[in-house]
Amino acid sequence: MVCEAKHSDEELAEMTQQEVFPERVADVLALEEVAIELEAEGIVETVGIDPISGQRRRRLTAKGRERAELEAQAEDATKH
Repeated sequence: MVCEAKHSDEELAEMTQQEVFPERVADVLALEEVAIELEAEGIVETVGIDPISGQRRRRLTAKGRERAELEAQAEDATKH
């Protein structure tokens, strides 16, 4: 089917998702924003891009692992 407004298939898919699943789209965009902030802080790093969804694959950096360990220790200390 041809779009009269000349939207690409990707644009049409995104528009459909926003119309059908607005809360899910908003959640995904919010999570992506947080991930970008964490990457800017050096907590996570991009290790690849999913070829199907186009989303970035991320992992914790050494700084991120250290921060997670410190937070776990602090949480453990407050339990006692």
